[in-house]
Amino acid sequence: MNQISKPGKSRLPYPQAIFRFKHFEPKSQNYSSSLQRVPDINKNKPISNPFYNLLPETQNPNNIVSLVCSTLKLKDDAHLSLSLLHKTMQEQGHLSHLGTQEISRILLRCQSDSSTALTFFRWVKFDLGLKLNSENCCIVVHILVWSRKFSQAMKILCELVKLDKNVSERLDVFKTLLLCTDDCNWDPVVFDMLIKAYLRMGMVKESFRVFRKMVKLNFVLSIVTI
Repeated sequence: MNQISKPGKSRLPYPQAIFRFKHFEPKSQNYSSSLQRVPDINKNKPISNPFYNLLPETQNPNNIVSLVCSTLKLKDDAHLSLSLLHKTMQEQGHLSHLGTQEISRILLRCQSDSSTALTFFRWVKFDLGLKLNSENCCIVVHILVWSRKFSQAMKILCELVKLDKNVSERLDVFKTLLLCTDDCNWDPVVFDMLIKAYLRMGMVKESFRVFRKMVKLNFVLSIVTI
């Protein structure tokens, strides 16, 4: 990924006590303003049926990512277009081919337009009723934070943290956020927001756990109290 200059100081919309970055020196990650390619996040790709390639493009389930992205480009009414696409996918039996890996790839293609990415995210979650994984959620959080849509990003972060609190097997939201920085635009303020999300949920120990992990990764932090 091409290196570019780091963005200026982030503006945080939170007046309450919150951890903020004073200085950040990543060892391997770089900020990005554009994505030239969409990598395969999940390397365990299912084996594709070669006979699908004999079908027309709009009926080939292997093209589901491109098909959804083309639909999202219809700015007049993307949600209506997605609803029509949903009906078509059901009729052709292609809905099962839209898994978490494909969802991540579509979100990455949409990252330059946070509104479109959020429309797709909500469509998958509420209209299709598909189960999103932590990677899908973290990608959309990065997209929203990069676009300075902090309140919407915080809402999704709090939902992730709440899920982390209620499941028997802990989700490592911090680790997933960190891994996603390899593939999408990001701003380090997202980790400040993660700590605040844990505090909102009353998960003080988890917030300090994230704090310690950040320190180990050479994040230099300070506590700002107003």
